[in-house]
Amino acid sequence: MIENSPTVGVVAHYIDLDMSYTTIRNNSEAGLYVLSGTTYPFHHNLITGNGSTTRDGVEVLSSGTFYMHNASLGNGYNEISDNGDDQISGSGDMIIGYDDPSHKGYNHISGNYTGSKYLVDNNSGVTIDAEYIWWGTYPVAPSMFDGSLQYDMNMMSSDPTSGITHGANGKSPSKMSTNTTFNAQLAESYDNAESKLWESTTAQQVRDGLHKLYQLAGLYEDSTLSQRFKETVLLESQKNSERFTSTPLKNALQNVAKILYTKSLIRDERYGDADSFLKQLDTSALESYDMRDYLHLKMVTETYHGKYEEALATLGSLYSFQEAEGVDVLEVKAQYSPIEEDILARLKENGDVDDRPENQAEQSAMTQEFSLQNYPNPFNPTTNINFTLPQKSVVSLKVYDVLGREVATLVNGNLPAGKQTIRFDASTLANGMYLYKLRVNNQEIVRKMTLIK
Repeated sequence: MIENSPTVGVVAHYIDLDMSYTTIRNNSEAGLYVLSGTTYPFHHNLITGNGSTTRDGVEVLSSGTFYMHNASLGNGYNEISDNGDDQISGSGDMIIGYDDPSHKGYNHISGNYTGSKYLVDNNSGVTIDAEYIWWGTYPVAPSMFDGSLQYDMNMMSSDPTSGITHGANGKSPSKMSTNTTFNAQLAESYDNAESKLWESTTAQQVRDGLHKLYQLAGLYEDSTLSQRFKETVLLESQKNSERFTSTPLKNALQNVAKILYTKSLIRDERYGDADSFLKQLDTSALESYDMRDYLHLKMVTETYHGKYEEALATLGSLYSFQEAEGVDVLEVKAQYSPIEEDILARLKENGDVDDRPENQAEQSAMTQEFSLQNYPNPFNPTTNINFTLPQKSVVSLKVYDVLGREVATLVNGNLPAGKQTIRFDASTLANGMYLYKLRVNNQEIVRKMTLIK
C-alpha cells in the first residue's frame, strides 16, 4: 500500500514497472506517474483519492507506456476512481481496455467529469482503446472524455469489479506474454494491424496504425516483433514510402516513425542510441504532437546522460512550444513539475546552481493581457508583428526556432504606449515553424508563425 505521500505515489522512471494487487491512495500529487518506462502488466490495482485540481490518478508522459489490461493482456480488474483531477491522463502510449472476445478482465474508471475534469484525458494525438470499462454510469457521454478514445463499442452497463478485492496483498504479477497462445494471437494481431496501416487514407489513420504496431510489439515476449516494428517503420519512412502517394500520409509516416523509433530505443534502455538518433533528425518538418514528443524525448535522454542544463533548456522549449500551440502552459507545467524539480535538484547536487526560485514553474511565464499577433501567417519572407502597450514599457521581442534557439532579436529596450508594428525579415532562415516571444516588464507571451518560401 502506498498512501499519504506529500508528492507522487509511484514514479516509473527509467524502469519497467510490473504492478499487481497494489493500493495507491491519498497521495498529494499523481497516484502513478509514468515517465520513461513501461507499466505492464497492471491488474487488480486500486488508485483512488490521489492528486489535486491539477494532478491526476494516473499520468503518462510522452515517453511512457501504460497498458491497463483485460484478459488478453493479463487480467484487469483495476479500479481507478475519485482522484483529484482526471482519473487517467497522458501523452504517452496507453491501452485502457482492449477488445477481446474472451470478455474477461474488466476495469472500473469513475469519478468527477465536470468542468475541465475527465475520466480519460488523452493528449497523445492518437486513438486509444478504452473498452469493457465500467465508467460509473451508463450510458456514457463524450463530455466524460477528452481526446480520441474507442470507448463506445463495448461499454459496461454495470460494475463487473464488484466483489473483487482490489489492491490487496501485493501479489507479484505474471506477464501473460509467456503464454504461447497469447503470443500467437499477438503476432496475428500485428499482421492485421500492419495490413490495415498500409490501407490508411488519412494522416490520422497512419498515426493510429503506427502506434498500434508499437503497442503490440511492446507486448510480445521476445524481440521479434520489436525488431520487425523498427525495421518496418524506419525503412519505410527513410525511403519516403512507396506505399503512399499522398504527401500528408507520407509526412505522417515519416514523422511518427521517427518519434516511435526513438521511443522504442528508450523502451529497450538504449539511451545512447536514442540520443544519437535524435541528434541526426531533421526536425524542420515536425509539428504539433510530433514536435512536442521530440522535445520530451530529447529532455529525457539529456537527463539520463547527466546533461541537466541542456535538459532544463529543452523543457523550457517544450513549455514555449506548447503555449504557442494554444495549450494551457500552467497545466503543462503542473504535469511536468516533478521532472523540473528533479532536474533542478540534480543541478544543485552537482554544484551547477546555487539556488533557483521555489516556484520557478509559476514564475517563468504568465498569462498575458497583451494582444499579440503577426500578419501574414504563414509568410514569405516578411511578416509584421503587432501588439499594443498600455503604457511606456521595457520590451523584449525575440524569435526562436522550435528547438528554443534564438534566431533574431527584434526589440530590446523602451517603447512608448500605443500600437506597435515590428517587421520581421526571415529571408535568411529555413522553412518551418518559429516562435516569437514578447516580454513586457515581467510578463511574457508566446505565439507561433510559419515561414513558407
